[in-house]
Amino acid sequence: MEDMHQVIFICNAVMTLLFLFSIESVKSNNLCRGYFEIKKYQLSPLKIEYRSGMQGPNRPTDKKILHSVKTMLAVEGGVQLVCTRVEALMRRRDAGDLSAEGAEADAVLKQACDLIIIVLTGDDAMHTLYNNGVGEVYLTMVKWLESRNWQLLTTAVLAIGNFARQDDYCAQMMQDHIFDKLLDIFEVYNAFGLRMLKEPEAARPVEPATVSKVQHAVLAALRNLIVPVPNKRVAAAKGRAAPMLLSALPHVDDHHVAYKLLAAIRMLVDGQESVARQLATNREALSAVARWGHAGEHAGAAGEAPRLLAWAGKQLRHSDHWRHIVEVEGCISSLVNMLIVCHSVMQNEAILALTLLAIESLNKKSPSNESPSDFDYEKSFISQLIKSEIGKHVTVLIETNNAKMPKEVAENLLAFLDITSKNNKLAFDYKEAKVNESLKKFCESRKDFSDDLKACINGVVASISDNGKAE
Repeated sequence: MEDMHQVIFICNAVMTLLFLFSIESVKSNNLCRGYFEIKKYQLSPLKIEYRSGMQGPNRPTDKKILHSVKTMLAVEGGVQLVCTRVEALMRRRDAGDLSAEGAEADAVLKQACDLIIIVLTGDDAMHTLYNNGVGEVYLTMVKWLESRNWQLLTTAVLAIGNFARQDDYCAQMMQDHIFDKLLDIFEVYNAFGLRMLKEPEAARPVEPATVSKVQHAVLAALRNLIVPVPNKRVAAAKGRAAPMLLSALPHVDDHHVAYKLLAAIRMLVDGQESVARQLATNREALSAVARWGHAGEHAGAAGEAPRLLAWAGKQLRHSDHWRHIVEVEGCISSLVNMLIVCHSVMQNEAILALTLLAIESLNKKSPSNESPSDFDYEKSFISQLIKSEIGKHVTVLIETNNAKMPKEVAENLLAFLDITSKNNKLAFDYKEAKVNESLKKFCESRKDFSDDLKACINGVVASISDNGKAE
């Protein structure tokens, strides 16, 4: 259903743009031939409703048609033609030579920009338009990164984010300094946002909604560009991205922007201990991560924040900077909450992070390479775990994933419980939450567990029973 609506949108967009741009010279060219080919697929709303009711929404034929339409518009030069006409429209508008009302011109511009991005979401269309980095549409989008018009700028950034779905394209764009251009844009619009926060009554060069939209698009593109490992190393080595993004984090209040910002920082942290150290030593940024980790009403940011903490914790396992995660209130509880998300990958990340912190916190009270401090890491870690209801979370994790928990996750969970159940306070919390009883049922129900793993489970059960006594 949704796919067919996109087909219809493309049909209407092409028809409207052909009319409003008055492209008399292209009536016989491939674009118009392509337009009439698209029209063959346009169905009335009644027929769409009937067919989807018979065959279900998002039918394979819908997806195939949509894919074909996007590819055709890319191959036949339709997207480049739209770009050319948009630039002509902007020139006439800047010269005051437009007879149309401003609102009408804005509507045409928006429809044209939407069309470009929808076509770029098609894999074949994206590859066609990139054309090894010399495609006309790709080069036009790079040029639009310098545009003062926020709609063209946002379209260019979204387009770059789509081109960045391919690793080798990401490498080439990094070499061509596209990453740096995106950081420039983020720096400018982040400054706009900060000025609005400090001087809410002052004149605004752009509207707050525009600032958020551009930041959201830029951060999504930055994140995509640094998915490939070599690009992470380049971004970390240049040393500009991490400080800029971390300094912005405490001041972000739009949860959509926060989600993309946390995701971009997480990609930077991945495999880069130096970036993880920068996060750990930036108390304001770390507090902001913890704050978003508890913003349950905003699922995107609330899910991304603890993953960032977990990935940072993994990178800090060879240094003493892990202590900052224990020091900042809310970090431990964010990781505990991640234990009961529905994705086993995220559950495992939380377990591993808490295990690494447990190993360090429960074995020493101050970092080894520093003079003793007044901060009791063991006491704080235990207190935060209990305050976060670690026992209840572990019980929920076991009972809701009894049959489907991957063995790797089960093994890591048992390692965490083995370490922490030796502490009387934590063992008592586990006993109160009936973790030991859940473990017994878990062991009995899993026929795929080895004898060694079952022996480990029984050992943890015994440890909880022996140590879980009220003090």
